[in-house]
Amino acid sequence: MEEQEPGFYVAAYTADGSGKGVVFREFTELSGRWLLACRDFLRNRPASFDAAWQGELAHISARVTMAAGVALVTFKVRGTPAASVLLARGENEEAEAELVGMFIESLRRVKLVQTLSPGPEPFDSLRNLEERPLMVIVTWPYDEITEGDADLVQELSTHLAGAFLEGAAA
Repeated sequence: MEEQEPGFYVAAYTADGSGKGVVFREFTELSGRWLLACRDFLRNRPASFDAAWQGELAHISARVTMAAGVALVTFKVRGTPAASVLLARGENEEAEAELVGMFIESLRRVKLVQTLSPGPEPFDSLRNLEERPLMVIVTWPYDEITEGDADLVQELSTHLAGAFLEGAAA
C-alpha cells in the first residue's frame, strides 16, 4: 500500500446543509508563503480572538476559537460572513464532538440555512465524518461578497487549516 503524503481532509458543505464531498489536501499543495502568513496570524493569540488580516487582505477578518485541537473560524469580508470553518486534529474525541455540535447549532441558526434547507436536520452528517485531521467549510453565498473575495477567503481558509492542522498530520 502506498503511503500518503502528510495533509488533511476537506469536507465542503453548501448553505442548505448538503455535503459536497470529502477530498484530501497534501501540505505540499499549499503555498509556503501563505502557510507562514497563517502561522503568524495564529501565533501568540488567546484561545478566542477576532482579528483582521493585514495589508491587501485587511478587509477580511477571522473570528477564531481554539480548544483541545479543535478550532471554529468565521471569515468575514467587510463585515459580511463569507465562510464558517471547523478544524479538528483528532486529538480529543470528546472535545471534538462538543464543538461539532456547537458548530452545527450555530449553522442552523443562520437565516439563510433556515431558508434553504430542505430538511429539519441540516449539517447533521457532520457528526459522521471520521477523517482526521479535518477541515469542514461552509461558504456563504451573499451578494456583497465578490467572486475575487470569495476566492481569497477560500485560499485563506485552506491555508489557515493547514497551519492549524499540520501538527496532527503524520
